[in-house]
Amino acid sequence: MLVTDQIPHKMLSENNLLHLIEKYVQDGDEMISSQISDELVRKQITLLDFILSTGEYLKSAELSKRSVAFVLISNVLAKLPDTFLTSIEIHHLVQFVSAKLFDHHILARPSVELYNTLSKQVAINDEDCLVMIKSIYADVYVQSFPQTNRYTVYVILFRFLVEKLNAIRQHGSDFVCNFIQSMDGERDPRNLVICFQCLQYITKYLDIEPYKEELFDVVSCYFPIDFKPRSANDNDQSVTQEQLILSLRTVLTSTNKFAQYCIPMLIEKLDADIQSARIAAMNVFIHCVDTYEAKDIEQHLVTLWNLFTKQALCAETQSIESYALRSVTALVELISKSIQNDETNVSTTKFTERAIRELEHYLKEPDLKLIWPATKILQCVARSNSNSSTLILNHVLPVLIQQFNANKSVSLDCLVFFLSDPPVITQTTTEQLWNLLLNNFDDVINNCLSLSASLLKIGDNIKINEALAAKLIPIIINGIIRDELKTNMFSLLKTIALLPSTNDLCTTLLSSILDYWTNNSQNEKTYTTIFSLLPILFDDLSPKCIDDVDKLCQSTILNETNWQTLKSTSSFVEFIPIMYFLSHLKRKYYAKQFGDIYTKISKNLVEFSLIDNVSADNQDVFRLFYGNLINKLSLNEYVMEQSNELLAECEQHINQNSPSHLKLWTIVVKALTISRPFKIKQYIEKLVEWINKIEFVDDLACQSLKILTTIEDESFLSINADSIIHPLVKQIVFVHIVSYLKPLLENNDIKAGQMNVLIDLLNNVPKAIVKDELKSLLPILIRGLASSNENVWSSALKSLCDLIKNEPSTLVPYIDKLVPRLTTLAVYKNNMNIRITSLVCLKYLCQLPFRTVKPYHRHIVHVLQSCVDDHKRLVRKQAVLTQMAWRLFSDEVA
Repeated sequence: MLVTDQIPHKMLSENNLLHLIEKYVQDGDEMISSQISDELVRKQITLLDFILSTGEYLKSAELSKRSVAFVLISNVLAKLPDTFLTSIEIHHLVQFVSAKLFDHHILARPSVELYNTLSKQVAINDEDCLVMIKSIYADVYVQSFPQTNRYTVYVILFRFLVEKLNAIRQHGSDFVCNFIQSMDGERDPRNLVICFQCLQYITKYLDIEPYKEELFDVVSCYFPIDFKPRSANDNDQSVTQEQLILSLRTVLTSTNKFAQYCIPMLIEKLDADIQSARIAAMNVFIHCVDTYEAKDIEQHLVTLWNLFTKQALCAETQSIESYALRSVTALVELISKSIQNDETNVSTTKFTERAIRELEHYLKEPDLKLIWPATKILQCVARSNSNSSTLILNHVLPVLIQQFNANKSVSLDCLVFFLSDPPVITQTTTEQLWNLLLNNFDDVINNCLSLSASLLKIGDNIKINEALAAKLIPIIINGIIRDELKTNMFSLLKTIALLPSTNDLCTTLLSSILDYWTNNSQNEKTYTTIFSLLPILFDDLSPKCIDDVDKLCQSTILNETNWQTLKSTSSFVEFIPIMYFLSHLKRKYYAKQFGDIYTKISKNLVEFSLIDNVSADNQDVFRLFYGNLINKLSLNEYVMEQSNELLAECEQHINQNSPSHLKLWTIVVKALTISRPFKIKQYIEKLVEWINKIEFVDDLACQSLKILTTIEDESFLSINADSIIHPLVKQIVFVHIVSYLKPLLENNDIKAGQMNVLIDLLNNVPKAIVKDELKSLLPILIRGLASSNENVWSSALKSLCDLIKNEPSTLVPYIDKLVPRLTTLAVYKNNMNIRITSLVCLKYLCQLPFRTVKPYHRHIVHVLQSCVDDHKRLVRKQAVLTQMAWRLFSDEVA
């Protein structure tokens, strides 16, 4: 007898219940199943009464009536909460269904649906799970079912594998055998995806040894995947080829017990004429490394090496070459993680010697046709193992040096490629490389810049540093760095700045450049070059350069004659880069220089920040340099007094409609508040007051607000410029700004500029601080998505993504506005990141109740179908994940 909760006094009459059941049997009205389930939840009827009331039809001689009664029970129970049934009720229902399933095959499909409903119940125990599994395997011929019913069987098995693994283990290896029989012959891609997911758990957690060959056979018949997805115009959900490939690959590489069967299959595909089959085979092999062992492939090592090198040397496309090189790396990694034995093929030493022996002649050919593919293969072998790296580099680098005269550019590029990861090479080889580089520096500058950066990471000496400085200084000070050289020059200077062993070289370069800058008249091209290169060396600017900096300041920015000339000519070609350079000097070395500069030229800086004959961009530089100075000197009382007086003066002019004074006021306020953020309160009050009272201030004040809240930038007021920045400045600024903008939001008076500032600020503040405010700011985020500002979309989407993930119920009142906008942005062509974040938001919407998103379900599915064909791989990847989430969501509801 079924155990039920205590029956309340007000109940649905027995006659009414019988009438409803009879009507359902006759008409199949789904509203009746919903009505009965509601009555069960409200305890107007008991589960026992409901089952007994269907007895007439369950015992009927007509199979059709018995089947409909089963469907009714299944549909009613499916609409109940997962915690509704007790374990005893589930037990009796399982016994009842298993008996009926054995009764007649017509009842198999509704019985499986009822099993699916029962398997979701939280209270189900291991014994009942085992009964259901045995019943399905014994009495159900799965492949005779339609697609949806087969899918239901696989879902039941997958759910038990994930949640009731102990019960399945009681079934022993018979579970594996029966599963093979169940999926054998499966062709529907939707079902294959769930089957492959089941197999991942089977191979990981169950004993497959007795049936490993049969299991591999039933899986391998699908390799390689040649499935073509449905048309993008089809509104139904479909599986993508990428999903199937990933699922199948995971199964094939999930256990080394498949190795003896999988490797011969891959070799067969690698030798095929079909390009997609070769790529698929290499893709599987690359992912075998984590689970397969060298002993599993020992007899196939040479064959695999020959096939992979053939693909790399004769690659028809970039994709094939990439997969072949990755496969070579995987092969060596597989050998190197095993116990080495030089008497067998499982030896990195023997394998590396084979690689050198077979590929060395390509490096010596006069025409050098295959030097690059051979270099790439050898580099892949070298990267896989330290022993292989030493063998290859000490053998191959001398060969490339000998080939230098045949083609300098190609040989140097190959050398740089080999040295891209700092290797261990002999001192003799290192000296040969340096001599080669310095003797040919002027002929192949770009290649030598790259090679210099690589060699400096290996080691250096004083003579080499001096020789390299002598080559670099003329290139920099003469401004002859062509566009194609800039990338490699930047990389080399960055290496020089970061390596402790190149401190002297860094100081030599800076001293020489500053000295030349001070004593020679410059043209705009030279200044532009030095301006772009010097910041790379700032981090390593040592006290040894103090005298050079003093000379530079005295001859340029501290020379009053230069300022008088500047007023008459308005030529800033010299001053702008100098101000940028000085602003990035370190306080611990140059505090005295900052004080002298502020004392002597602060008035000049303020004047040039405000006068009309200076362009807006140059005005910004003067303001920012002034802000940099007062930030670094903010502990000086005199500087603080001067700053407060300047702020008061600016406020008077702002009241008289002066935009230049507002911009200067903003920079000074930011310079002070990033070091003392608690002062922000008084300045925010002033800004809000101006927004409400002064007409011209509106947009400018919003821009000022944004400047104040942008803490991390690359300008004069940043960590890179060694500015003083309070560790909690973001949090403190956010709290004060939100407190002043909230009333505007509640009164719907917030302006577009203010809204943009607030949305940007949400993504620049730690999430723990934002979390408590997100709900109240939700209307702003929704409005931000509807704005015309693309930058606001990105910021709003990031905040919405966190909110949907953690508290999806808060979105329900805005779902009508949110879903259409998300689906539009999911296909926005101009920004890949916006598409990806929109797809993530759509994925998290699956957490909402189905009734909430049901009106948009078909539209979302249609949009996702087009997104999986996006031209960007990362977008396709996220689209697949979102599509799978919606598919599982729909199946659960169904």
